[in-house]
Formats: sequence, C-alpha cells, structure tokens
Amino acid sequence: MKIKMEKFKNNIKMLKQVQHDNVQGRSMVEMLGVLAIIGVLSAGALAGYSKAMFMHKMNQCTDAFTQLLQNCMMIAPKLEKDTTKTTYYTDTLKAANMIPNGFSYYDSTYLQDMFYNKIKPTIKQSYYGITYHFSSTDVGQALCRQIIITLKGISNDLYYIYSDNGESAARGEDHKATSSLYGDSYCGEEDKPCLKNTGISEMNDICAQCDYSECRVLMYWF
Repeated sequence: MKIKMEKFKNNIKMLKQVQHDNVQGRSMVEMLGVLAIIGVLSAGALAGYSKAMFMHKMNQCTDAFTQLLQNCMMIAPKLEKDTTKTTYYTDTLKAANMIPNGFSYYDSTYLQDMFYNKIKPTIKQSYYGITYHFSSTDVGQALCRQIIITLKGISNDLYYIYSDNGESAARGEDHKATSSLYGDSYCGEEDKPCLKNTGISEMNDICAQCDYSECRVLMYWF
C-alpha cells in the first residue's frame, strides 16, 4: 500500500512538471510572437515618423521661400540696376535682416536653404529675379514642385519662370524656349504657356531632371 502511494505521488509530480513545461513553452512562443509584432510596428512607426518629419521640413522650407520671395519683391525695385551685367543683392537682404528663418547667408551671391540648396537673388538687365539651385537628391524634385506651386499662386506678379539642369547652367545656356511658363500679363500669345494653368503633369516634366542631376528654377519679374 505504501509503495502504491509513493508511486501515485510520483506520477502526480511528473504530471505537474509536464504541465509546467507546457506552460513555459507556450509563453516563450507567445513572447517571440509579441516581440516580432512589436518589431514590425516599430519599423512602420519609424518610417511614418521619418516621412512626417521630412514633410514638416519641406513645408518649413516652402514657407521660408515664400517669405523670401515677398522680401525680394519689396526691396529689389528700390535697388539700382546695371543693365550691362547681372548683379546680386544677397548682401542687401542680409543687411536689412530680410533673410527668413530656415535660410542662411552663404556668401555675397548665394543664400542656402535647410536642405543645403543654393538660392541666388538676382538683378538681370531690366528685371529682377531669384534662381533656386536644387541638388541631385530625392529632395530636389519634390521641392521643385513645391516652389512652382508657390509661384503659380502669384503668377499675376511674375514675368516668367523656367528651369534647366546643372550642365546647361554651367555652360551659361538659357533653355527658356522649351521650359518657360509666363505670368498672367505675358502668357497666351505667341505660344507662351500660362503659369496659372500649369498642372501636375507639367510640373513633373519641369522638375523631372532634378532626380538625376543638379537643376535650377529661375523666376523673374519687372
């Protein structure tokens, strides 16, 4: 009788140990599953956060450009023109404290935005302007489109805008005949396309070269 009781106790003990091992096994599998889910969610959250921060920075840059454009349109007509050459008024903007937050003074010719693109306030012959140089990164094309959308909103104040790539810019070539968009008072005649009518497709065509080479958008007004 005593031997049977000991055997029964041993069987109960073994059963409890098996049950304990099974519970531990399930917990480990479940824990690994939870960790895997957390990893996937964390990766997705990080990607979403990075995209949101990029768009926030892009909006800040666009706002700064809009402010710079307003400042240039206000101060440029007060400056003396030299119709024999192109001049720059970057130093004047700095002295007048008219460089927007997010942009910085680079040298006497250029400003620099928060993506390290160069911006050149210009007086060219009889008109005023800004040249925006975009580097060949994934930022270039997206920012180019944002700038054109901004310019489209003030098309009534502009003479024309055009774009070209870094190679043609280095050679001093002017490709406005193939990629120009004109302000409200100058478009519609002689096959001059209107900036105000520019759609997404046209913007993509203008900015497409910014994906693989340095490009620039030039804007002018009287």
